Amino acid sequence: LNQTVHIADENQQLFLSAKVLSIKRCRANHSVKLTLGEFAHETVSFDERLSELANQMSNISKTVQYYPWLRYADDDKGTNMSAFPTGKKYMAIVWSNKSSVPSDNPADYAGKWALIQGEDGADGVPGAKGTDGRTSYFHTAWANDVSGQSGFTVSGGDGKKYIGTYSDFTLADSTNPADYNWALFKGERGKQIFKSNQEYGSQSSGHWWSDLSPAPSVDNPPKIGDTIITPSGNLFQIDAVTVGGGGGGGVFGVGSVLGNIKGPQGPQGVPGSKDVPYTYIQLGTPASPKKGDLWWHGTTLNDATALQYYNGTAWVDQSIQQAVLSIKKLQSIEIDTSTINSPDINSPFNHVQIDGAKSSGNLELKDANLSILGNIEDNNGNPNGQYYKSLLSPNGMFNYITTPDQKGSMSSVALQRGALQLQTLISDPSAATKKYIQSEFTSADNVTFFYVNTTALGNIDIDWAYIYYTRRGNLVTANFQIHTIANQYNFLRLADIRPGYKPYLTNKIVASCLSFSDPGQSTAMYSSTPSGGTVGWYSNISKASGSYGGSVSYLTQDDYPTGDSYFA
Repeated sequence: LNQTVHIADENQQLFLSAKVLSIKRCRANHSVKLTLGEFAHETVSFDERLSELANQMSNISKTVQYYPWLRYADDDKGTNMSAFPTGKKYMAIVWSNKSSVPSDNPADYAGKWALIQGEDGADGVPGAKGTDGRTSYFHTAWANDVSGQSGFTVSGGDGKKYIGTYSDFTLADSTNPADYNWALFKGERGKQIFKSNQEYGSQSSGHWWSDLSPAPSVDNPPKIGDTIITPSGNLFQIDAVTVGGGGGGGVFGVGSVLGNIKGPQGPQGVPGSKDVPYTYIQLGTPASPKKGDLWWHGTTLNDATALQYYNGTAWVDQSIQQAVLSIKKLQSIEIDTSTINSPDINSPFNHVQIDGAKSSGNLELKDANLSILGNIEDNNGNPNGQYYKSLLSPNGMFNYITTPDQKGSMSSVALQRGALQLQTLISDPSAATKKYIQSEFTSADNVTFFYVNTTALGNIDIDWAYIYYTRRGNLVTANFQIHTIANQYNFLRLADIRPGYKPYLTNKIVASCLSFSDPGQSTAMYSSTPSGGTVGWYSNISKASGSYGGSVSYLTQDDYPTGDSYFA
């Protein structure tokens, strides 16, 4: 009593509210009579979720088929999602144009979950206080049939088809099904809707299941009454099913066209341009190309070897401009570049000219070394047994070429530490014991060292003397300028021979110094005494006084006098 009820007549667009003034219930025919009063007009107010759903459905394209996806879960996150409502508190409905088979991914239903089962209580819901001070209670029960006798329960409607309700002033729910007004709230399972890739005629039959999507199976065949939608939009109903046989697991038949869901023909699309460039990926020359087309030479982009552009008359080679290009293997005929950064470079070569013959081998740049290793070929281009190696490294340069028996080298050269080292074979290349000439050439071999005493030399026979030394390589020239005052002794020692200029034949060097004042007179300078005494310069004067001059050249094995002056 005194509760407000709402009355709607959608045909007349009439919406009222009224107070319940009295209630009369007949237990015999299970009827309830209400007396209403205090009527008032109401404005229509729709649930925002219904309005949102209506807007979504109005925006659905008429030419795209949408399918309802229905799933149940334990919470609004889709936990333990299932196609069946048993034991589930939340339900989600999603319209999809992807497939008629609902997705089993909870993420596809995010934001669509709604609570469908609240907390269950053993007691009815208290009503508003009546005028007599009594409280009314609304009771709910569930069952499997309209009488409420089968599967009756007041604990929840999981798996039940019927709901029963009544109101009274008793707190506890009645356990008598007859006290409830029963109504069906769960209908029969709907018919399956299939898509077909074929068009059917009226009463046609004998089509394979493989024509349908989603594909049925022998364990789950299509059922009579299921609906088929064809590519043209026609609707057919399956009226015959044969299980077994055929590639699709069976055949089915359909009846007459039920209707068509295809919308009207859309307007003509904008014509495409025939001049849009096309990219070919093939080995053979493309037929009938047009200007702007690209041709990759290969069966795939992975094995393409060239790129060409069609300029309207011919295919033109193209370059690929890229700031950074990462390639596992690059095969190329020519590369134009300014900088190559690579730890290893290999460059094989074949039949190149070398020392009057031809050679094949490999050039390698690795670990700061440039190495060339190759063989010498005969007139037929085959290796003759000789090979050579050239190496350029931070230590210098080295090269050698082997003898035919590969047990020695014909020659070798090394340039390292400021010296050129040479070796040449002088014996037969096939000799078991090979003989070589070896030499070394440094910068000291290519300058002339010189020295002259700044303080006059002398003895009891010579009052002054100057010795001028010059040396280039192993050849020394000593020039004497002396002035004699007596000839008391033969082989009188004048001076030591300067280090760096000593003769290889220490007691065999004689310089003849002619007289400037008495033609025909001379004085001799010896590198030692006749008996082979201490090495030095000794004089043998023929006339007591006068000026003499002369020179002698000889070989030396002394180290270079690097402390003396020199000129190139």
